[in-house]
Amino acid sequence: MVATDFLSQALQYFLNILPGNVTFNLIALLTFSVTLCTLITRFWKEPDNKNRSHKLWSFINFLASFKFPKKHANIRKK
Repeated sequence: MVATDFLSQALQYFLNILPGNVTFNLIALLTFSVTLCTLITRFWKEPDNKNRSHKLWSFINFLASFKFPKKHANIRKK
C-alpha cells in the first residue's frame, strides 16, 4: 500500500467522524499550510547539508510535497 493512499484513507475516516465546522476549519488550515510551505520551497533554495537551516528546509519541503527530498546519489555513467 502506498503511503499517500493510507494518508488519504485515514484523513477521510477522521473527517467523517468530526462535525462539519471542525472539518471545514481543519481542511482550511491544512490547505493554507501546504500552500504556504509550497511557496516557501519555491523561493527558498535548498541549503547545504552542513547548514543548520537544512533540517528546517527539509521539514517544510516534506509538508509541501509529502515526500522526503532525494539524496544526492553517485551514479556511475557507463
